[in-house]
Amino acid sequence: MRAISLQPTTNIPLKNLTLTLSIFFLAIISCQARAVDTHFPNLVGSNSVTVTMTVSGDLPEWMAVNVKKAGLRELAIEENIKATRDAVQKWKEERKTNSTAKYTPAKSSSRDLDNVKWIPFATNMLVDLGPGDGKRDLLFGFRYKGESRCLHWSGSGVVVSTDMTLIVITEPAQHVTSQP
Repeated sequence: MRAISLQPTTNIPLKNLTLTLSIFFLAIISCQARAVDTHFPNLVGSNSVTVTMTVSGDLPEWMAVNVKKAGLRELAIEENIKATRDAVQKWKEERKTNSTAKYTPAKSSSRDLDNVKWIPFATNMLVDLGPGDGKRDLLFGFRYKGESRCLHWSGSGVVVSTDMTLIVITEPAQHVTSQP
């Protein structure tokens, strides 16, 4: 019977591996997760909504919100897709006669998030939803110390219904009033 010797297949010394793992775990421990949860009702009876922020980890220095009527964002995305396809088609045509032609990306027709107003971070914010009833998409961005731009935008929707009706129940006679 022949003895089988189990040898490691790598030549990394144990000290280097230990040092590498130690540095890796220290880096993970020193990195704090950052998250900001936004809380607001999904139905409001006026053209403004109070948003409450709950922070986990690092505190942002700046915040911004982008409000759009629902459907407008989808149109802007479709316009950008068409512009990108047109730019690719133009580049392909130019490559037929010029082998060194470089692709020039389409300019985005919707730069909603480039023009937002940044304000110092606060845990409460009153957001103007604009005139009229209907659904609004709210996107929130947060910048942390040392950041010149927002790395992640997130949000949700809210419905504005300014003609919310008062429901009065007349039977039974306990005079119960409810407002949705």
